[in-house]
Amino acid sequence: MASFEHEAAVVRRLLDTSALPYANLADPKVLYGRETGADVQIEHEGRKIGIQVTDFAVDEAIADPRRGLRATERENARRERYPAYSLPLAHDRQRALRIRVLDKIEKARGYTFGEYYEVWLVVGAGLALNHAVVSTFLPTMFVSVDDLNTDLDAELRRSKYQRAFIHVEVGGTVFEWLRDRRWQRTETPLPGAETMGAEDVIRLLRDPSSVGEVPPHPKSVQMICAECGGPFVREYRAASRCALTGATSTPTKAGARTSSALRSAGCRDDDCARARRPVHRASRSIRTQNKPLHLPAGLAPCGLSVRRR
Repeated sequence: MASFEHEAAVVRRLLDTSALPYANLADPKVLYGRETGADVQIEHEGRKIGIQVTDFAVDEAIADPRRGLRATERENARRERYPAYSLPLAHDRQRALRIRVLDKIEKARGYTFGEYYEVWLVVGAGLALNHAVVSTFLPTMFVSVDDLNTDLDAELRRSKYQRAFIHVEVGGTVFEWLRDRRWQRTETPLPGAETMGAEDVIRLLRDPSSVGEVPPHPKSVQMICAECGGPFVREYRAASRCALTGATSTPTKAGARTSSALRSAGCRDDDCARARRPVHRASRSIRTQNKPLHLPAGLAPCGLSVRRR
């Protein structure tokens, strides 16, 4: 059973994302000293609202949530392991959402909710938690308002809920149901997030150079030439020879100086391939144990040849 702290956090995220005003969020069990059927109580427009909270389980239609992906992800997070997971098919995810909502509708029939003016249902999905983001993930591109109306509208109209929400926290998507206007979808851009339109994507595909120069990933390059700034490959800490000058040196950590031979006869500015853009973009290779290893463009801008000792 989820704690009140977790349920209250899910409600707060939804209300903040939807910009719904509220006050006096509280635990009904503490307020009334008994079970009221609501997990969280708020005041909205001066009226008491009881909210039932539940978490979406992406594999609920094909596995027991207590032994399925949610339990596996929680255990992996406890051990600080974050492997790749496979998600159920789209129709299984749709069934899982329907099962979750119908389960809450059935349980709500056992309460009168006399303490509240209205009762709401909140389904949390894509929870922003390191132990639940995958097992509760709901790909919004595969969720349509028409499907929600077909699967859930009739059942919700016969329920005790006056309002229902499905909030995908990672992404800021909210699906909201009201009795007078059925399901609707709202997208709330996350703070600081940038969006790209179709024209921007097509432009980048046609002209990748518009992105600008992308530096090598820091995990793949840990050594650089102190003369020309060309990187050494981390996996090959061996004697190196500059292809332009013939000077040899041993790779040193980024920012450190190379041997005096390379400093004195190092890559000259007028010879360095960094100044020759067509060469800089071309694919390069080095040899290890007499086998060529092709490197991506820009990995060895000064044309260094690296061999194992």
